[in-house]
Amino acid sequence: MNVPTALAGCALVILALADAVVTALSMVTVTGPVSGRVARAVWRTSLALNARTGRGSVFLKWSGTCTLLATFTTWAVLLWAGWWLVFSADTASVVASRTAVPADGWDRVYFTGYTVFTLGIGDYVPDTAWAQVATAVASLSGLFLVTLSLTYLVQVVQAVVHKRVLAQQIHCLGRDAFGIIAAGWTGSGFSSMFNGLLRGILALQGREESHP
Repeated sequence: MNVPTALAGCALVILALADAVVTALSMVTVTGPVSGRVARAVWRTSLALNARTGRGSVFLKWSGTCTLLATFTTWAVLLWAGWWLVFSADTASVVASRTAVPADGWDRVYFTGYTVFTLGIGDYVPDTAWAQVATAVASLSGLFLVTLSLTYLVQVVQAVVHKRVLAQQIHCLGRDAFGIIAAGWTGSGFSSMFNGLLRGILALQGREESHP
């Protein structure tokens, strides 16, 4: 077995899972080291494209969606590449189920992909004891990463919905600060309806801050 190759693969697997855990489950508004760099790269690219093409803010509007897709793709690629390196550390670790011929590099890529992200098809199987254990762990890590990705996506969608509801409520009060005050002022004080709307906005803002 090529130990350095196996260790490099394990490092990539740990990096992918750790970055996903920090990004999806952190109690504060932080991201993992990989996710943060991906987000900054997508934002800078969106700014550059927006400045070069001059098409308004079309690229900026889609930067959030592109960031999510890039983040999920990066996690998947890191996990996939890590386990591929692990299974590539020993040329006899994966064989064809019918002929017992050792898998080549591309076959191990294929085997790793369907092992990590599906339950497997069975045309390639692990042939050594450690590879059998690694296959089970790889399947578990893929399930864990998919679950974390869905958790993170739900958090992001909830935050977007809260922000849109908050923006709509503020817009209903007036087009600007002067309009908001003028609409709520009765001549001797602010109306009860205006105070109620403000309390609703403050409550919504509190819920938004509790779900970063």
